Amino acid sequence: MTLATRRLLGALAALLGPLALLGATAPGQHVRDLDLDRVPRALAGLGLVRSEALEPEVLEMVRPRSYVMRLYAADDAAVWLYAGYYDDGRRAAVHDPTVCYPAQGWEILSARMEPLDLGGGERLQARWLLVERDGRREVVLYWFQRAHRWALEPWREELMQVVDAVRGRPGFTFVRVSMPALDAGADDSSLRAVARRAAHEIRGLMSAAESSPGGAQGRAGAGDGTRTRDLHVGNVELYH
Repeated sequence: MTLATRRLLGALAALLGPLALLGATAPGQHVRDLDLDRVPRALAGLGLVRSEALEPEVLEMVRPRSYVMRLYAADDAAVWLYAGYYDDGRRAAVHDPTVCYPAQGWEILSARMEPLDLGGGERLQARWLLVERDGRREVVLYWFQRAHRWALEPWREELMQVVDAVRGRPGFTFVRVSMPALDAGADDSSLRAVARRAAHEIRGLMSAAESSPGGAQGRAGAGDGTRTRDLHVGNVELYH
């Protein structure tokens, strides 16, 4: 991406900022009845072992409108899923894993952005971490899920968050999936499989709630498999 394009994107984000605030607070535009407890009790061949609640002080800080924290397992695979929904675009309320893991004594051994293959030619951009504490390692991936699109590369995602808010669709679900890792090259196929299935299930729930009478007003192409119109800045395609 050229310097001129970066400057254009920055200027556009600054111009759209006030409009984003108006879009995020517009009445009747938010999904308010999303129930993440409807995420299936079995994902990618792993069954629900237990559900946990956030500690009261943590819940008070992050304040999701709906959330689930579950352990899925089968044979020798165990995967944790946390998903928290926010209807007003308050990403600041989400605890960034690159901050909260070190705050809890974990060392981040590696961090990267890598696409998660969703099948059918679809993929989302997720951040992957390898963390360690007291000799125990975990692989963590997370992303911000929207009802009408998959997560993008960081610079595209930041701009599209503003565009989404302007369009009256600020809601998102923060999704984090993690599992133990014996070493940096540990098999993470179960993690990927659960993340893939969870992504489809959560987006489906969000799309259904957005289209419901109690949610945001129904829109053609909102998570129903219809291609959303491309958005370009200069010669850069932001999403489709």
